[in-house]
Amino acid sequence: MLNYIGIDVYDCWSFYWKYDVATHAVCCAHLLRELTGIKENHPEQTWASKMIELLLDMKK
Repeated sequence: MLNYIGIDVYDCWSFYWKYDVATHAVCCAHLLRELTGIKENHPEQTWASKMIELLLDMKK
Protein backbone atom coordinates (compact mmCIF):
# COMPACT_ATOMS: atom_id res chain seq x y z
CA MET A 1 0.00 0.00 0.00
CA LEU A 2 2.95 2.34 0.43
CA ASN A 3 3.38 2.83 -3.32
CA TYR A 4 -0.30 3.34 -4.03
CA ILE A 5 -1.30 6.58 -5.73
CA GLY A 6 -4.94 7.12 -6.60
CA ILE A 7 -8.34 7.73 -5.08
CA ASP A 8 -9.39 5.64 -2.10
CA VAL A 9 -13.16 5.31 -1.65
CA TYR A 10 -14.26 3.82 1.65
CA ASP A 11 -16.56 4.02 4.65
CA CYS A 12 -16.13 6.56 7.42
CA TRP A 13 -13.62 4.55 9.46
CA SER A 14 -11.05 7.09 10.67
CA PHE A 15 -8.13 4.68 10.21
CA TYR A 16 -8.16 5.20 6.44
CA TRP A 17 -7.49 8.94 6.73
CA LYS A 18 -3.93 8.07 7.86
CA TYR A 19 -2.96 7.16 4.29
CA ASP A 20 -1.51 10.45 3.12
CA VAL A 21 -0.35 9.39 -0.37
CA ALA A 22 -3.83 9.01 -1.85
CA THR A 23 -6.81 11.22 -2.53
CA HIS A 24 -9.67 10.36 -0.19
CA ALA A 25 -13.36 9.94 -0.98
CA VAL A 26 -16.14 8.62 1.24
CA CYS A 27 -18.63 6.12 -0.17
CA CYS A 28 -21.96 7.92 -0.63
CA ALA A 29 -23.94 5.03 0.87
CA HIS A 30 -21.84 5.22 4.03
CA LEU A 31 -22.07 9.01 4.06
CA LEU A 32 -25.87 8.81 3.82
CA ARG A 33 -25.91 6.36 6.72
CA GLU A 34 -23.79 8.71 8.84
CA LEU A 35 -26.01 11.67 7.95
CA THR A 36 -29.14 9.66 8.78
CA GLY A 37 -27.65 8.89 12.18
CA ILE A 38 -27.04 12.58 12.79
CA LYS A 39 -30.56 13.43 11.66
CA GLU A 40 -32.14 10.81 13.94
CA ASN A 41 -29.97 11.36 17.01
CA HIS A 42 -29.51 15.13 16.77
CA PRO A 43 -32.66 16.62 15.21
CA GLU A 44 -31.42 20.12 15.98
CA GLN A 45 -28.72 19.60 13.32
CA THR A 46 -30.97 20.57 10.42
CA TRP A 47 -28.03 20.71 7.99
CA ALA A 48 -27.91 16.88 7.94
CA SER A 49 -31.34 16.63 6.29
CA LYS A 50 -30.34 19.24 3.75
CA MET A 51 -27.15 17.34 2.93
CA ILE A 52 -29.10 14.08 2.52
CA GLU A 53 -31.46 15.80 0.10
CA LEU A 54 -28.54 17.30 -1.83
CA LEU A 55 -26.74 13.95 -2.18
CA LEU A 56 -29.90 12.21 -3.36
CA ASP A 57 -30.62 15.00 -5.86
CA MET A 58 -27.07 14.74 -7.23
CA LYS A 59 -27.55 10.98 -7.64
CA LYS A 60 -30.56 11.60 -9.90
